[in-house]
Formats: sequence, structure tokens, C-alpha cells
Amino acid sequence: MNHLVGVMLSPGKTFDAIRSKTSWSVPLIVLLILSVVTVWLQMPVIQKLALQALKDAGQPEAAVGMTLTITTVSSYIGGVVGTAALVFIAAFLLLLVNMMIKGEASYMQLARVSLFSYFPAAIGALLTGILMRLNDAQTLQDVTLSAAVFLTEKKGLLFNIAQAVNPFSIWSLVLMVVGTAVVTMRSKAAVAAWVVPGWLLFSVLSGFLQK
Repeated sequence: MNHLVGVMLSPGKTFDAIRSKTSWSVPLIVLLILSVVTVWLQMPVIQKLALQALKDAGQPEAAVGMTLTITTVSSYIGGVVGTAALVFIAAFLLLLVNMMIKGEASYMQLARVSLFSYFPAAIGALLTGILMRLNDAQTLQDVTLSAAVFLTEKKGLLFNIAQAVNPFSIWSLVLMVVGTAVVTMRSKAAVAAWVVPGWLLFSVLSGFLQK
């Protein structure tokens, strides 16, 4: 847990310590708990949207309860599995960066970088979920801490891409660059030249998939 606090306040020194075989099980559990709480905060909106979709599809009343239960369970499972998958897939992509810049990091070192770097984004999602509850949001797009807040139309490709531009995701991106530079023992500029375009590409592709 000391490393979790340290990576927020002094990332360079903390990632240098993380280069050794630091335990990552507790931070991973904390991250997954944050994901579960975030889904719980979003659940009223998720269930409301699912119920509306069932009504629009003309589903019988008998099927509504079971479908809502399945939606609830799958949302929690998806939150946990999706978060873990993002951490380890990002670590694999960082391993490719490590190869391109001829770094000296192992996959597990980069997995720790990916894990600790993800926390600001997770905190941003949690805060968004809290604001959704407090403001009785009707859709998942009603509340955002991103550049999308300046857009009048809360849907579409531009809105989805703008969702990725927020202080928390950028904070995570910066931590990933710093952490990767430390464990690969290469310059931040060399790492950023690969990681930042990759992040931009991922944001655009995510925008297309959500369109």
C-alpha cells in the first residue's frame, strides 16, 4: 500500500522500487474493489437502461426480473474481468514498447507499471459514479469529467473520443510513461514517443467501437 500512495506522490522513486519483485496482489485487489464500487454506483442507470431496452423490445413481464438479474451480475463480472484484462493487456503492449526501445524490463515489471498507473483512471471513474448517484443521472453519458462536457451532443464518435481526454486518464498516461521509462531504463522521451501515440490510437478505436 505504501507503493500505491508513493506512485501518486513520487512516481519516479516508487517505480524504481517497483522494479524489484514487489507484491502486486494487494494493489490489484484494491483496484478490483474500486471497479466493483464504481459499477455499484452506476447500477441504477444500468438497470434503468436495461429495463427500457426490454420494454422497447416488447419482452414479457415474466422475463424482466431474470433479465435484470443477469444484467446486474454480468455488469459486476464485466467490471472485474475487464479491469484485470486491461491491466495485463496494457502490460503486453508495454512489453512491445520495451522491445522497440531495446529496454531491460520483464513482463511482470511492466505489469506492475500498468497496474499502478491505472489507479488515477479508476479514481476518475469512481468520482464520476458518485456524481451520477448524486445527480440522479438518466444515462451513463449524463455526467463526465472529460473534455466531452463541452459538447452539446452526448453521443457519437467525437463525444466518445472526448471522453478519454480527462485529467485522470492523462494522469494515468503520465504515470505509465514515467514507470515504463524507469523499469526499462530508457528516457521518458523515448517511451512517450511510443506510448502516447498508442494511447491516442486506443482512444480513437474505442470511440469507434462505442459509436
